Amino acid sequence: MAAPPSSRLQSILQEAVQSVQWTHSLFWQICPQQGILIWGDGYYNGAIKTRKTVQPMEVSAEEASPQRSQQLRELYDSLSAGETN
Repeated sequence: MAAPPSSRLQSILQEAVQSVQWTHSLFWQICPQQGILIWGDGYYNGAIKTRKTVQPMEVSAEEASPQRSQQLRELYDSLSAGETN
């Protein structure tokens, strides 16, 4: 099954996570070559945190969504790299 286009997938993940008030939702897809699940996309429904700061509240959810998803992707990539090393 192919993933929906990115903006549609983001919308679906956002609706799913907000409807049940979870922190995040993830979409996994199968990699046919390796026979494993790989990252498809994700949506984080919480404050954007770094080690030292929390993003100001002036940023709307729509503006923060791409940043949240990018942070999830970077975390996944980091964890994946750790398993292969």
